[in-house]
Amino acid sequence: MFPNHELYFVLLAFVSELVGTLSGVSSSTLFVPMAKLLESVPVVLALTASLHVLGNSTRTVLYWKNIDWRIAIKFGVPSLIMTGIGAQYSDLFSERTYSIFWDFF
Repeated sequence: MFPNHELYFVLLAFVSELVGTLSGVSSSTLFVPMAKLLESVPVVLALTASLHVLGNSTRTVLYWKNIDWRIAIKFGVPSLIMTGIGAQYSDLFSERTYSIFWDFF
């Protein structure tokens, strides 16, 4: 790669999470296309999942008193189900297919 590539990667993750939290957009919208330039697709997917878990945990703690649990359950349960289904089928496509698909977004 190039010198200090890990530092750039960590900075990219931090900035994308910060901008995503403050603006209300998904941090992966910013993180994945840029991270793909630095790492392979499987590494980017794993780190994106980790970012989501850590980011969502932090936001849950920050906004705990303002959570509307009825809405959280309506969106959370289907999200968990679809994430599990997506994870089961993720091996059907090659890394190259994912890379081409992401280039459109």
